[in-house]
Amino acid sequence: MVLAISLFARSCCRLLVGRLSWLFPLLGLVLQGCYLLLLPSIFFPMLSLQSLLLHGGWCKSAKPASKVAFFVGLGPNVGPVEQNTDLVFDKVVTNVGDTYSKQTGRFTAPYNGTYQFTVVVAAQGHQKAAADLMKSGKLVFTVWAESIPNWATSTNTAILELIQGDEVWLMLQKRACFIHGYMYSTFSGYLLFNTAEGE
Repeated sequence: MVLAISLFARSCCRLLVGRLSWLFPLLGLVLQGCYLLLLPSIFFPMLSLQSLLLHGGWCKSAKPASKVAFFVGLGPNVGPVEQNTDLVFDKVVTNVGDTYSKQTGRFTAPYNGTYQFTVVVAAQGHQKAAADLMKSGKLVFTVWAESIPNWATSTNTAILELIQGDEVWLMLQKRACFIHGYMYSTFSGYLLFNTAEGE
């Protein structure tokens, strides 16, 4: 009698497993923006989905990007100058994260990450203007504009990898120092994405 019950129970289990086997492919879940691949639970009898998430499992979520963005411009015209001079943009339109200093004209990276910067330089009438984009004391590029014979504006964009504390700013060249203000010359930047430590 016991043997018959045992054989019946075994047959029921096999039938149940056979009918539910189609569920196994559905165990590939998408949870909180990352893919979590689960093998059939027969291989993990003591683990739950919660424990897999809490202890790392196979899911590694990206660090959410922080909000960093600024857009500034020159009010009055600048120039002439006797030596290369840091440009201080006094018209602050946007300064999300308070990373641009109106006193020094410098942007300071608050996080390790990849940032985009755009520089627009306009020259005064019948003059030249050139500004160097500087990253922690090193030249990235120069934007040059010559309003000869007509008005001229030049622009360039850089994508830079910065570490926390790096500074980015513009330096006006003394050999082409007549830069046009009135928001014709601007400086802007924002964080594209964070870089996790160790990457």
